[in-house]
Amino acid sequence: MFLNNIGGTMFKKRLFIILLSLLAILIFATAATCNMCGVEVTDEGSGDQGSLQGDNTATGSSSGNNQGSQGNNNGNNDNNQGSQESTNNNNAGNGNNNQDPGNSNNGDSQQGNDSKNDQQDNNIEITGIVVGDVVDEHVEPAPFLYTDSTYTCYPVLAIPPDGTETYNWSVSGGSSDNGAFYMQWNTPSDEAFYTITINIHRGDSWGFYNEDFYIEPETAMGPPLEGPQITGVEVINAENNTMDLNTEYNIAPIYTDPNNMIRSFHYEVSQGTDIGVWDEKLYYRSPDFETDVNITIIAIDDNLDEMIRETFTIYARDLDIQ
Repeated sequence: MFLNNIGGTMFKKRLFIILLSLLAILIFATAATCNMCGVEVTDEGSGDQGSLQGDNTATGSSSGNNQGSQGNNNGNNDNNQGSQESTNNNNAGNGNNNQDPGNSNNGDSQQGNDSKNDQQDNNIEITGIVVGDVVDEHVEPAPFLYTDSTYTCYPVLAIPPDGTETYNWSVSGGSSDNGAFYMQWNTPSDEAFYTITINIHRGDSWGFYNEDFYIEPETAMGPPLEGPQITGVEVINAENNTMDLNTEYNIAPIYTDPNNMIRSFHYEVSQGTDIGVWDEKLYYRSPDFETDVNITIIAIDDNLDEMIRETFTIYARDLDIQ
């Protein structure tokens, strides 16, 4: 019995020691676990902060890289633009270089020559048109032109024709033949001004001219009243139509108009200044150098049509030296 008690006590001690050992192990394990949890929390916070800093660093790096890339791209764009401009300049230069310099110079020279040719070679100067009757194998200008009559017309040329010209005639009233130096004109039945137009071609040269003629009926009482005529020009206060240099004058037409058909006058001047027209007179300033001045006087009817056009020459001279 006693041995049984002793054995029971020993068993209890061993069990108590085992339980204490297990409790100690459990406490140690719990403490270790708590310590590990603290480390893990601390590490986790540090890790997140480091991660955030890393992300911020990465963002800054990315932004910087992006800005750098954008700068590089801008630089590349500038380079590309510069390359494009350079290419355009090179292309422009190549375009100019591709043109034959000789041809370019020849083109400019040819243009100048063509302009001179237009003024020189391509101009057949026509100074008038004669309308009249054939008398002794030549045409005498008719003093009056009648309705319902036939007249022979020809152009007055500064240089005689050489036989190679072609002629194109037209009239604003009546009828005419065409294609020859001499033209037959059958005048209309109505009294009025009519225009005769002539175009002449000789190779590459050409000339153009038109002139108005007054056609009136013939009566048994003799020659009809003459239509309006401009017979001259007067430079008022200038002797022999000779003007001093750079001086203002009044210029007036010398004309007849028995039927009062002229409504107004227009003027064209080759030199000097046309100041204006008042009361049929041209207010005019002469040029400041010596020259001959052509004054063209144009008579206008009630329909504002041109009836007569005549050109006269006046003179600008330095009268202080004369």
